[in-house]
Amino acid sequence: MKIAKPNIVLIVILIFYLVYAGFFIYRTSFIVGGERYFVLFDDPMISMRYAKNLATGHGLVWNPGEERVEGATNPLWVFYMAIFHLFPIAPSKMSLIIQLSGALFLAINLIICKKLAELVSDGSGWTSVGAVILTAFYYPLNNISLRGFEVCILAPVLTLAALKTVKCLKAERFSILPYILLGIGTFVRIDMAVPLIGLLIFLIAEDRRHRVKHIIFGTAAFAFFIGTQTIFRVLYYGELLPNTYYLKMTGYPLLARISWGIELAKRFILDTNPLVFAIPFVALLFKRNKFTLLLLWLFLLQLVYSIYVGGDVRDLWERGANRYVGIAITLFFILLAYGIEKIAHFLGSYLAKRYQARTPATAAFTNVLFVVMLLASFIGLNFYSHEALKKWLLITEPQPTSALKEGVEIANLVTEITDKEAKVAVLAAGIVPYLSNRCSIDLLGKNDKKIAREKVRVSPLDNKLPPFYPGHIKWNFEYSIGELKPDVIVQLWGWPFNDWWQIDAKPYLENSYIAVEWKESKKIYLLKDSPHILWDKLKNI
Repeated sequence: MKIAKPNIVLIVILIFYLVYAGFFIYRTSFIVGGERYFVLFDDPMISMRYAKNLATGHGLVWNPGEERVEGATNPLWVFYMAIFHLFPIAPSKMSLIIQLSGALFLAINLIICKKLAELVSDGSGWTSVGAVILTAFYYPLNNISLRGFEVCILAPVLTLAALKTVKCLKAERFSILPYILLGIGTFVRIDMAVPLIGLLIFLIAEDRRHRVKHIIFGTAAFAFFIGTQTIFRVLYYGELLPNTYYLKMTGYPLLARISWGIELAKRFILDTNPLVFAIPFVALLFKRNKFTLLLLWLFLLQLVYSIYVGGDVRDLWERGANRYVGIAITLFFILLAYGIEKIAHFLGSYLAKRYQARTPATAAFTNVLFVVMLLASFIGLNFYSHEALKKWLLITEPQPTSALKEGVEIANLVTEITDKEAKVAVLAAGIVPYLSNRCSIDLLGKNDKKIAREKVRVSPLDNKLPPFYPGHIKWNFEYSIGELKPDVIVQLWGWPFNDWWQIDAKPYLENSYIAVEWKESKKIYLLKDSPHILWDKLKNI
């Protein structure tokens, strides 16, 4: 089906999207101490700390002068963040630059999405516009990308790689460019090795004319990009794999982790709406070719990978596509829009034959049906609950803004009551270390080699394994508190293991630390007689 002036329609969508993204970013900000703060999710704030240290000459480290630990697994994204730390930008506004970058990268993804959708659908304006709308205003993708995750750059990289691959398949020629794009993506995040390998397997099977070239150049690209960063990791960090691999992928039974991943994948499908989720598969019944198969293959690979790693901890409070699936959600939406168009065209043709309708009437009915089905799909994807509708409309602030605000308040408190030599123990390892500039102890092990390699903590109440909350189920307070003796301990309360933390930490707190109530029955713990605590400042708490 054709649509009048699709390029103009795209420009209008881009304008609406950028306005929406700008308001979204503003709704994630807040005021603390009379100053407006823009803050990323806590994980990207860990990357921001690495970026700040890199920009100030301390290297790719979490704590300057201490053991190197690869707690940030997105090196190219960290380098990008570091560029802005070379300029005199206030810490309260530094995250805003990254958020605006996310909006720009997603806008670029929409342009690529339109071109890929047109290519797959043989120039259909309806499919391309539908795919762009679904992608532009999909709340989970915006929430992840506009809060600092590298998904905002990996999504257009994967979409562009798919676009270049489809072009080559249509022209029956070979290009190494898709492999290079995905290889560079592994420098942003090593998980991009999954679509790289997936693309290689697909093209070996489907592009028989160039099979040998795919084997040689695809394998070489994988070896070069993965090998290069592995060599760097060994030389710089002394490790073969990132610290987060040991933290999240070891110490927990494999089958239990996969079972957890399956449950989260099932919830994603239910939130998407099973009927909507099935439409891209139905589209293959109308037109099964290597182009549509490629897009579906790459999307399903990311879904399977999400299952394998047990999903993402944000799956527990955010619904829809997580950061693994979000990378490929654009490809899913192209197939979804394409499937809707095919279904609408089929129903329109069927009714035209049955009632002998004229061509203009049939076309009008088909177009109306497409719009109705697209709108229904859009509602199903984003408005699966009343609360989800309020979040999409930005009536309620995007989660977890209140928790991030609390992190800023804690960072300011720590800065006020300690000197620069103080050591601070944290559970959320991003905001407080970044804003306080204090040497930090990561209680949950993302930036601690010892904890990352330990087994998962079992419940002190019934000795059972916890649910699989990646990055939140390993700690050793005997070591982190009893041995390392931080001057200040914050965040030993709240989600998800408040009772466990209190029980496990109690023996190391009761004799050496003073509990100070800070806010609404929440406490921080101060090391008795610490020379790095400004005790006279406590009266201001």
